[in-house]
Amino acid sequence: MTERTARDRALGWLARREYAREELAARLRRSGYSSEDVERTLSELADAGLQSDDRYAESRIRARFNQGYGPIRIRLELQRFEVDESIIRRHLGSDEFDWFLSARKVLLKKYPRPPGEWKDKARRLRYLASRGFDAEQTEHAMDGYQPE
Repeated sequence: MTERTARDRALGWLARREYAREELAARLRRSGYSSEDVERTLSELADAGLQSDDRYAESRIRARFNQGYGPIRIRLELQRFEVDESIIRRHLGSDEFDWFLSARKVLLKKYPRPPGEWKDKARRLRYLASRGFDAEQTEHAMDGYQPE
């Protein structure tokens, strides 16, 4: 396999969506390209501005936020693809995302009625934690139920 082919394949993937550098590297290696070809190709793409972990993080955070996931879970996903922590912090801390409101919306969509006994409250707290919201965000969401 030639370097040109690796570049073509990577460009094809990047034409569909943003990819983290490590995610692209793994896909190219699985496709049978040598480590040298992969590194050279990814460096060329990054230098040309065609691949950017910064754009990937921004895109991924926005998509997962819109799907109702919290910052803890999103951070773990980005770390899995070795996105730099400073990039993650900058985008997760953006004013664009209201994690408290998001937690409340996610909770009220799944559980529109107030919790009954303590088991119901615990179930809802576990649900929000599994979506990646922290304790402060889940407590804020639980306060969103209006008294009946």
